[in-house]
Formats: sequence, structure tokens, C-alpha cells
Amino acid sequence: LGHPLNFKGTVVLEAQCGSLLTTLTLPAPMPRESRESRMDNGGCRRNPKRRCDGPDGFAAADAYSTPADPDLRTIIQQLQKQEERMCAMQREIDGLVLQNEVLNEEIRMLKLDGEGSSRCRASLETSVQILKNCSAWQYSAPFKCYDYWMDNHHQDHEYCMRANKFMTEISSKITQLRRDELDLQNHPEFSLGASLTEQLHHDPAFISHWRELGNAIHLMGGKTGGRKDKLELSISNIQLETKICRILEDAVKMDKLHYLSLSSNVFIESHECIRSIARTISGSNLYSFALEDNAIDAHSAQLLGQTIADHENLRQVAIINCCRNEEAGFELLRALSAARGRAYDYIDLEKNHIGNRESCVTKWLESGSLQIDEFLSLRGNGLDDNDAEEIAVALRRTRNLNRFELILGMNPISRIGWDVLSRVCCDHSSISSLVQSNHTTRIYNNEADSPLTKMRLNQVGLDPEPRLSSKLYKLFDSRHASGGIAELLNSEFGGEDVGVRLVPYVLRFVDFHCHEGFDYLDCNEYNADDFASLSRVLPLSVLFECVRAWKIPELSRSGM
Repeated sequence: LGHPLNFKGTVVLEAQCGSLLTTLTLPAPMPRESRESRMDNGGCRRNPKRRCDGPDGFAAADAYSTPADPDLRTIIQQLQKQEERMCAMQREIDGLVLQNEVLNEEIRMLKLDGEGSSRCRASLETSVQILKNCSAWQYSAPFKCYDYWMDNHHQDHEYCMRANKFMTEISSKITQLRRDELDLQNHPEFSLGASLTEQLHHDPAFISHWRELGNAIHLMGGKTGGRKDKLELSISNIQLETKICRILEDAVKMDKLHYLSLSSNVFIESHECIRSIARTISGSNLYSFALEDNAIDAHSAQLLGQTIADHENLRQVAIINCCRNEEAGFELLRALSAARGRAYDYIDLEKNHIGNRESCVTKWLESGSLQIDEFLSLRGNGLDDNDAEEIAVALRRTRNLNRFELILGMNPISRIGWDVLSRVCCDHSSISSLVQSNHTTRIYNNEADSPLTKMRLNQVGLDPEPRLSSKLYKLFDSRHASGGIAELLNSEFGGEDVGVRLVPYVLRFVDFHCHEGFDYLDCNEYNADDFASLSRVLPLSVLFECVRAWKIPELSRSGM
């Protein structure tokens, strides 16, 4: 509220809320005495005389400062009413903002539906045009003769053989697809180039064959419309250019693809190809996407990562050996980690020069936004011991990664780094530290052949509870060998006269976890022979030492 003086001797109060503008007019303040009037004849300051209007001779306060003044009381009441109106309006505004957010979400969903409908309409129109042009369909892409390949590819006999092999393969599979001879429900795989031993460089003669593939995908119709009716397209060892990527982009607009894999393609005009692939991902209902052995720069990596992060249905992501340098790897991971609430089956980022620049890996693990059901692979990304320590801190802080596998092999992490990671998963310094360890994240390294290493890195079973029991049993087992169980329990649950009442509960705790851990390690269906060496003593021996050496005199004196 502002109250500037106006020139006519009034004070204007302005209160604004939305479009409301309220102006209140108050009496002007009393004019101040001049400096001369406040001085006596000797030039000294006079004490102001109080007004003695009261019947008892007491000084009455200034009329404009007393709450009893009717004008001021009215103004205060008006201000209170305005404040109440402003609060009511603010509540109304908050309600309108909430309604606006709901409407924006509905508009976004309608836009998505509209975009899907537009893609379906465009695809249907394309399908109609294709059907009009080929009422009696036959494979029309031309097969170039041997002399053509020899003349255009420097008399390379091996290339001629690869080109003929590719054209035979693609024509055969497209014919089967057009004639509905493929069992897409049980065998949705559609692979091209997997049998090539060397890369097949692009030739303009291949474009007509790719158009035939695009038309076949356009006309492919699922009987049930479910995920099993979709194609799993894999293209390997074949050089791709922008025209081919755009043909595939146009072909998948009606959600015909369930899986897309591009491996060892060496894109011509790499950035334009990646942009087309990004549009292919965003314009389809892909469930799985893989890009392997295709070099991309930082800008392309950021675009691809952002597209994947924004896709709501893409759950399986594999980008392997693609980022050219650390800048590209950093941009890829930063774009992927920016998404909130995205769930994945797995993310494989092997050999992408990611590193841990600006602690991007640890921040991603700590953020709580990473929701992965199976694994995150960071193999071969140059992570060192310092990165391992930061990752260990992140794993200690987070508990939302249930049944999560972190693959860190092929990184220059020494024994020091692995020890730090193993202590996060299995800290044997005390019972409490062991219980508070991370039992949900399974860590894979280069040397996971030792049974003890496997147990310490949570590579025992699938659930946290058996892992905890196995670790506790191993702790009691190791202390039993040195006769230190009583010392361990005293340090954990109290000394001479402390914790006597906890004895039955502690013994029950030890008995339960020793039996559970022993049985689990002894009968581990994954590595029964390996873990048999960890079951050195029977649980009854451990329990007997606890009863014999811990708090028996105290129990006798207390009469428990």
C-alpha cells in the first residue's frame, strides 16, 4: 500500500489485486510547525505544550493518532474489509491457476492425440496412394547387374558380392512382409545386414529398395493392434544417408515399430541423419531403441538424449560406442538425466567417454529421478577411483534403486575404488553399519569371480532381505573364528550392565539371520559351489558362543 501526498491535501491509498483498484481518501495530515515557532525568544527549543482538553486536566492525545477517532476507526475497518477481499480474491486466483493447470494438461493431451491422429491420417493417405499405384503388387526395385557395381566401385569384387547379397535379402524379406507371410506375433524380427562381414557403402541404386521397405511398413497391419504385432527392425553394417532415414521416418508414423536398432552404419551427413532418427523416435511408439558403433558429436548427442528423455513409452535404451569425445558423452548423459519421473527397463551407455564430469553420474544417482528396473551400464567410460568414491557416496544416500544393477567394468578403477564401493554394499565394521549398507544395488566389476566379492557387491540372489542375512551370517562367522562375538555384541548393545533386557531379542536376531544366511549361501541356486566355502561353521555354533560368552552372569543376577 502506498500513500503519497497529493497537492490538494489528501492522501491516496491504492490497493491493487488483479483488476481491482481501490482508492481511499483520508484527511490531510496536520501541517508541521515552522522552525521559528518551535523556538522561544532566546533561540532555545520550546517544549511543546500538550492539549489539556480532558476534564481532569490530563493531556489528550492528538485527534489524528487516537484509535478512538471515528474517522481513523472507519479507515481501519475499510482497510480490514479490503484485506479480506484481497484474501478472497487471492484464493479465487489460486483456484483459477489450478484450473488453468488442469486445462493446460488436457490441452497437451489433446495435442498429443491430435498429432497421433495427424500421423495416422498421413500414413493412411500414403497407404491409399501406394495401393492405388499397385493393385497387383510386385517387387519393382531394379537389380543392378554385376558390371554396374564393378564400374561404380573401382572393380571391387567383394563389394559386388555384398551388394547382391543385400538386395537379395531385402527383396526377399519385403516380399514376405507385403504378402503377410511373416509371423510378427511370434517372430517380429526384421534384420538387414547382419550377415554382412564388412560394411556395405551406400549406392544410389539402393534407394528404390529402401522405398519398397517403407511402403511395406506403411501397409503392414496388425490384427490386434498390440505390441506383438509390431516390427522389430534392425539395420547393421549398411551405410545410411539422409534420404533413407527420412523414408524410415515416414514409414513408422502409425506406430508400426516396437524396436529399432542401428548398428555400424557410418551415417552420411551424420547430424541430419540423427535429426531424422530423433524425429522417428518422437513420432512413433517405440519401446526399445539401440544405436551402436555410430559416431555422433556433442550436438547430436544432446538432441538424441533429449528426445529419448521426452519419450514416455521408450523403456529400453542402448547407445554404445557412439559419442566421439567427452563433450558428446557429457551432453548425452546430461540430457538423459534431466528428465523427471521417467522409468526404464535398462540404459546401456557403454564406451561413450562419459566420465563423471561435473559429477553428472553421481548427481543422477542421487536425484531420485533414476527409475531403472534392470540395469545401468557405464562400462568403458573412463571412471576412476575418485569417481568410484563419489558413486559410493551417492549409493549410500539413495534407497530408491530397488533391484538395480550398476555395471562398471572396463573402467580404470583400482582395488582402492572397488573397496570403497564394496564397503557401501557390505560394511563389516559393526552390525548397525552392515544393516544400514546398500542391499539393493548390485555392482558388477571386472573381477567378480570371488564368492566374497560377489556377496559384498550384492550379487547374491534378487532380494535385499536374503542379502542382508547372508552378510550378517558372514559377520558372525568371521567373529566366531576369532572368538570375538561377545566383544562385537558388547560394543553394539552395551557393556557390563547395559542392555540386559535386550538379550532375548539379540539372540533371536542372531539365530534368525545365522540360519537364514547359512541356508541361503549353502543352497544358493546360482553359485552353490562357490558359496559353500563361506559357510564354514554351523549357525548353532555361532549361537552357542553368544549364549556362552555374552551376558550370562548379568542374566543370572537379574533373574531373567
